[in-house]
Amino acid sequence: MKNNMVVKAINIILYLLFIGGAIVLFFIPEIFDYFELDKHVFFDDHFVLYKMGVYCCYLFCLLIIFILARLFGAIYSENPFSYKVVNYLNSIAILFMIVSFIVIIKITFIPTIISAAIAMVTFIISLCFFTISGIFKNVVSQQQLEYVREYDSN
Repeated sequence: MKNNMVVKAINIILYLLFIGGAIVLFFIPEIFDYFELDKHVFFDDHFVLYKMGVYCCYLFCLLIIFILARLFGAIYSENPFSYKVVNYLNSIAILFMIVSFIVIIKITFIPTIISAAIAMVTFIISLCFFTISGIFKNVVSQQQLEYVREYDSN
């Protein structure tokens, strides 16, 4: 699996997405103003807490992309059933949960239907990652138990 071109291409795309996102971080106010529906309200007109929420969500999403790239590399270069993969999955789940809570807090101040949908989707994604990490953790524990039994029998 290490020499598979598709695996390498996806890993490169994830890292390029992370690098591109890190560069775009410096232009968030301009991008926000460009996509704003109300052309009379600019990014700088919002409260400081709102701006902090936008930046925090963006940074957490960048971190999710980075951990996904690391997870993808770990799965295909090593044994996919390791505690490293479980830790990556748990980290991604926690970050999605944090993004969901930030969006829920945003909804209390500026309620929109799209924000509610994003909060619900990110919360469900975090639950999915927690479930997958639990499955991987169980498999890793079973592998270690079988290894100990095999070692004790010899």
